[in-house]
Amino acid sequence: MTFQQWKPGLFVALILAIITSLPQLYLSYKRGTEWNGAYASFDTDEFAYSAYVNALINGRPRRSDPYTGNDRGQFETLFSIQFIPAYSIAIPARMLSISASTAFILLVPLITVGSALILFLLLFEITGKPLLGAFGVLVVLCFGAFAYSAPWIFFSPRLAFPFLRRYMPGFSFPFFLAMAVFVWRSLEKDSLIWPFLAGLSLLVLIFSYFFLWTAAAVWLAVLMILWLIARPHERVTTLKVFGVIGLMALAGLIPYVFLLRARSPIIDQAVSLELTHFPDLIRGPEIYGAVILLGLIRQDWRQPRTLFTLSFALAPFVLFNQQVITGHSLQPFHYEQFIANYWILIGLCLSFGDRWNISKRIISYLWIVAIGLGLSYGALVSVSRFKTNAEVDKGRAAALRLHGNGVVFAPNLHVINSIPTSSSNPVLWARHSFTFSNVNLKEQKHRYYQYLYYSSVTADELRLSLTEEHGNARVEIFGADRANPVLTGNSQPITQQDVETALDEYRLFCSGFSLTEAAEPLLSYAVVSATENLTNLDKWYERDSGERVGDYTLFHLKLRP
Repeated sequence: MTFQQWKPGLFVALILAIITSLPQLYLSYKRGTEWNGAYASFDTDEFAYSAYVNALINGRPRRSDPYTGNDRGQFETLFSIQFIPAYSIAIPARMLSISASTAFILLVPLITVGSALILFLLLFEITGKPLLGAFGVLVVLCFGAFAYSAPWIFFSPRLAFPFLRRYMPGFSFPFFLAMAVFVWRSLEKDSLIWPFLAGLSLLVLIFSYFFLWTAAAVWLAVLMILWLIARPHERVTTLKVFGVIGLMALAGLIPYVFLLRARSPIIDQAVSLELTHFPDLIRGPEIYGAVILLGLIRQDWRQPRTLFTLSFALAPFVLFNQQVITGHSLQPFHYEQFIANYWILIGLCLSFGDRWNISKRIISYLWIVAIGLGLSYGALVSVSRFKTNAEVDKGRAAALRLHGNGVVFAPNLHVINSIPTSSSNPVLWARHSFTFSNVNLKEQKHRYYQYLYYSSVTADELRLSLTEEHGNARVEIFGADRANPVLTGNSQPITQQDVETALDEYRLFCSGFSLTEAAEPLLSYAVVSATENLTNLDKWYERDSGERVGDYTLFHLKLRP
């Protein structure tokens, strides 16, 4: 490719880097001189990832637990198995002496630019049209929410730029796109270097993000079958290409399976593995995939470009229905939100490749519309996430004042999210503690009750929290699989009787709270606001005079005799 051909792709990559950085720019601007360096999050799960990266930056081992402080656990975790993104971020951050928050700030433009340029290369090489490739980049990266489910959630800020959730799937996403480029070149050019690079990309995915590498495996299988059926005269080349990729994947799967077998017993519960053979045919990517298939009826399906398009349209049907044969389904909404929707958008762009014979004026209008919608998404996320991001930033100021490795209690959920990302201190409870091997679901609930008790939450107040459909209380007490029906297809509803039983359990816990309970875990710090009720905490701990840090006060705690 010449520089002239690259220019549209470079321009779009720059525009998208600005659009996706708007939440961070907005946070820094609104906080002004009070900004403490927190990153603007797109998703609450990012706090668990940044906490793990922070632990690695601080020199802690692969099986570290930033929430409990108990390192070198007996079992592997979701983080220690999928370690490539974390180390790829932590090692350069440590060498450059930057924090996990700063690294996460830099990740957004880096992932955006990398994804945009690789995607542009893929679309250009298949269609040969740079303007289509650049426009396709805008469509694919800006409209992931549109293909995620239904058109009426098109402007949901909660779903904007799903590929940018750091670092899963953010770090891995460009590697999938790169793998697609290498596979295309493997099938078009007689050279082993391209299947080798495709296999190498798949290896990175295997140790990066479960939902991306399994999706990639499905897509490769669909593409291989299509190519063998449609182009039998290329059968030897096809088997050689996919054989090289498969052998490299097998080499990575051997240690991967070893790590997976050493996983914590609670992982299967935490991720809501479902045993079912029931088909799943009404997800958004499948519906849009069927539309693409209809649009390809009149095209020569044996042509390489058409086969590639077909693979992206057909793969979602296999991905969402593999359980018909395997009997296992694992949170399929991850595929729907983080990869299958992008397949559909790529397929849509490729299916219109032959029809891209319109005037430059209309092309300009389409570009303006696409950029305008992308800016709208960036603005929506900036405003909708600002309150959360601002509170996390305020909590970071207090987290940076912590020392040692004493356990921290903080009634504010945003402060809890700040502490493991910005310090080496463990916390009493955090929403993502169960994702590490040292806390099982029973202990997670126990710690949550301690957190509620020290926060002086009454049973009546807990009752109100249990009515919140997406609140933490329902997840912590009844489990994620029951609190969030999206996770499984056969979720057991939470009944009123379940709520009353939980409230009785909490009342019993509070009435029986003792010095033994207060000492395990032993608290060293409390980060609280002036409005917090600390009556129950003061029964068991003495506070010093405290240090005022922004909106919060940092207290050193000492267990009462």
